[in-house]
Amino acid sequence: MAIRDNDIIGLIEFLKVVGLNGSTYELEGPNGEKVKLNQSEVDEDDQLEIGEEYSFFIYPNRSGELFATQNMPDITTSKYDYVKVLKTDRDGAKVDAGLPREVLIPWEDLPKVKSLWPQNGDYVLATLRIDSEKQMFARLASETIVSQMFTPVHNDELQNKIIEARPYRVLKVGSFLLSKDGYKIFVHETERKSEPRLGELVEVRIIGHNEKGELNGSFLPLAHERLDDDGQVVFDLLVEYDGELPFWDKSSPEAIKEVFNMSKGSFKRAIGHLYKKKIIDIETGKIRLTKKGEAIAASENN
Repeated sequence: MAIRDNDIIGLIEFLKVVGLNGSTYELEGPNGEKVKLNQSEVDEDDQLEIGEEYSFFIYPNRSGELFATQNMPDITTSKYDYVKVLKTDRDGAKVDAGLPREVLIPWEDLPKVKSLWPQNGDYVLATLRIDSEKQMFARLASETIVSQMFTPVHNDELQNKIIEARPYRVLKVGSFLLSKDGYKIFVHETERKSEPRLGELVEVRIIGHNEKGELNGSFLPLAHERLDDDGQVVFDLLVEYDGELPFWDKSSPEAIKEVFNMSKGSFKRAIGHLYKKKIIDIETGKIRLTKKGEAIAASENN
C-alpha cells in the first residue's frame, strides 16, 4: 500500500467520504488509500456527505499519515509556482505552499554559500516532491524546467529597460533570473558588483538577447553612467552634435582645449575609454557614436 499511497501524495484527487470519526472525516482514494480530513478544513457551507466523492489535495503529516485539504495549494508534484519563504534555519528554507503546514526546502538543495539563501519574504520557484518515506518537501525549479516555461524574446524592445526579476539559480559564473512576465535572464559575474540571493526581488537592466530568446542583463549602471568626468564631457558633446565630432587623437591640443576644456592627454584617455566600452568609433579626423552609444543616448531621452 505504501507505493500506492505515494502515488497520490502531492496531487489533487477525487476521494470518497466513507465516514466521520469525531472531528475527522475518513476518506478513501482510488486504490483504497486511507486518508484523513480534519473537519475544521471543511467550509461550514460545504458539508460533506458520506458516500460522495470530492476533490482534495493529499499531503502527509510529519508522521507520514495521509491527510487531505480542500484548500488547493500553490504547487503540487506536477505544478511549479512561486512560494513565499517564511524562514530559514540549519535545516533549510521553510515555505508557504498554501497548505495547513509549511514545507521545507532542504539545506542540501540550497546554495552552498549561506548568504545566498532566500530570506523571509522572498519568493522561490518550486514544486513538491515526495521521498521514499512519504515525506513532502519543496524542490527548486531546475534549469531544464525553466527552459521549458520561459517567455522568449527575439527583438530589442527590452534593450536597456529595467525590469524586476528573481534569481532561481545562483552560481559564481553568474545569476540566473526569471521575471514575472516569464523572461529568462542571465547576468554574468562581470555585470554585477554583488551577488543577489535566491528568490530576492531585484532590478536588472537588459543588455541583449540570444537566438533562444534568453535575455542578458546587468546589475551595473549604463556604461556612460560609469564614465569619468572627461569621458562624460565627450559623450555629451557627441550627443549634442548628432553623434559625430571632427576630433580624434591627432587633433591639436589648442582645438581640444577650446572645445572640450581639457588637455590632449585627457582627451585621448577619454576617447580611449569610450572606444573600449564600444560607445564610440575613432576614424580618421573624427569620432562618432556607435549603435550602442546611440542606444544609450536614446534611452536618456526616453
